Amino acid sequence: MTIHSIPCERAVEISSKGISPYTDLTEMKSYGIACILAVKCKGCSFIHTMNTSSRLQTSKDKINWFDVDVRAVCGSTVTGNGASHLNELLGTMNSPGLRQTTFSSIEEEIGKMWHTVLEEEMLAAGAEERRIAIENNNLNEGVPSITVIADGGWSKRSHKHT
Repeated sequence: MTIHSIPCERAVEISSKGISPYTDLTEMKSYGIACILAVKCKGCSFIHTMNTSSRLQTSKDKINWFDVDVRAVCGSTVTGNGASHLNELLGTMNSPGLRQTTFSSIEEEIGKMWHTVLEEEMLAAGAEERRIAIENNNLNEGVPSITVIADGGWSKRSHKHT
């Protein structure tokens, strides 16, 4: 906006009187938690827009979600909450929430990313274990082998029932 004010003679004239050459900041469009804000030059009526969050490129249909929305869904997911819990929290902060469809789309994309990273990490860990087994000559009929310890138990949570 400042760069625009320099060549705009009318904006310079207005600001020389100690008055802001721009209209008040207004919200043009809301996208979940993020939004697009706008100000208008009083000198030439040029409209400047700015996002309250950066956009992220995703693989799904080239959708550009806002970073803050993706982070909110990620945080909600890792704490074991869903869209309604997130929107309840945002509502108490007088902040706009996310639609269920948007939340689900972002959650699905995050799940794909986590799956990819998890698969890569598991393959890397397996390759490392294989390398160590060969290095330590832990072979079973020529096949690298590792020791795996399991208790044979089945983990479950009890919520007043078995």
